[in-house]
Amino acid sequence: MYEINFTFIISSSKKQILFVRGGFADVSANGLIVLAEQAVPLAEMNDERFAHEVKLASDELAAALTEDSRRLASERLAQIETLRGVVRH
Repeated sequence: MYEINFTFIISSSKKQILFVRGGFADVSANGLIVLAEQAVPLAEMNDERFAHEVKLASDELAAALTEDSRRLASERLAQIETLRGVVRH
């Protein structure tokens, strides 16, 4: 599972960038459907929320039992840290 960020078009004059964590994405010729466990407007991702996401990802990494789950958890943690760095600037 990966975190993705995408622009959600609300109307032709308004768009919103979302932080999405967990869930599934279905891509077809007709479009993209995202069923997210969590979707938060990126503008609402403050230091406290990022700290919470880092804690969740760190806990997941610490609890990982297989090499594959450790790799996925490590990637997830790195993605959140990268996003936090980008949003701060």
